[in-house]
Amino acid sequence: MLFGDGDPEAMIDSFCNSTACDDGSQSSKAIDFFGDLSWDGGMNGSTPIDDHIATGSVTHTWNGNTNRATGGTDRDKSIDMPVYLVIFPQTDTELPPLPDGTKRHWDDEQLIPLTQAGIRVRCDKVASYGDPGCVQKLYVPTYKFNTANYPAAAAHAWLIQNKSGVTGMGKTRDNPLQYIPPKGRNHLDYAPDITSRDAICSRYRGKKATDTGWVPRKAFVPHLRTALYHTVPLLDDEVNCDEFPFASTYQSAGMKIPEGKNPAPNGGADCMQTVAARTDDGTEHLLDDTRYDPPAFTENCGRSSMSGKINQGSMSHFGEFARQLRLIDEDRYLLDPGNAWFRGCDASKADLVCTMTKP
Repeated sequence: MLFGDGDPEAMIDSFCNSTACDDGSQSSKAIDFFGDLSWDGGMNGSTPIDDHIATGSVTHTWNGNTNRATGGTDRDKSIDMPVYLVIFPQTDTELPPLPDGTKRHWDDEQLIPLTQAGIRVRCDKVASYGDPGCVQKLYVPTYKFNTANYPAAAAHAWLIQNKSGVTGMGKTRDNPLQYIPPKGRNHLDYAPDITSRDAICSRYRGKKATDTGWVPRKAFVPHLRTALYHTVPLLDDEVNCDEFPFASTYQSAGMKIPEGKNPAPNGGADCMQTVAARTDDGTEHLLDDTRYDPPAFTENCGRSSMSGKINQGSMSHFGEFARQLRLIDEDRYLLDPGNAWFRGCDASKADLVCTMTKP
């Protein structure tokens, strides 16, 4: 099979299927191959490294259009620009027959789209991210905890990811977390920091407000043995409710259906309950909070009594992570709580007792 300089009629092109590409049309651009051979796979001087692979480059320019210039949501302020490759082959090689023996042939008059290329560029003008920018939409980034500084938060997330009814959530591309930005940016005009978090971490025991609809049977109560990190002589730490999956995801158990992907019928009462405690010998542990029912390990969320400095510190870099990766409404991402620290932990055992070990 010959491309470009091998046959004057054969070619390989790229086109961007969006009104935001180039001059606003579905324009096609020829691949600019490196070296003298179109079908080269990279050159070692004048010798192809692999003559079964074609390599090249093409540039498509964003003209600045978005889905809705006057809107304020992430969807309004962004636009997808899927890029496809098309080939027009010229070859004397016969295709193998079909299983029933039917002869197949090349259609030399037809452009063949290589849609499996899967290049989906997305550009946005989300104001909180500063200058406009573009990302490869199919890339799924990973947020990593600073496990050494925030071990209790890491242990809590690891526990829910590995021994719960939502095992694996946020660990693989097939089971990611999905970002929900603040109210005004998401397409639901939803306030995750208030509504979802309230459903999981509320300390109010009475009837819930009609805008959330949640009536938790067992409200969150700070544990008296929670390990705190005061800066002496200041009392500058306090107990927080640490939740996983995070409130700022569509997987939060506090987000009701149909938008919520992982709702808990009774809010935080349905979560696995733990406490990050300091025992009498000074060591720290993530323990079952025995004030609640023992875990069944089928729960779809976790709720832990934890130091505010640890809880908030573990997510303190998420804003910059979202800005650099340009996360917008419903984008997928993964969480690594520090998996290497838990290599000695066997989540298949009925009683999970293990020690975090620095790799």
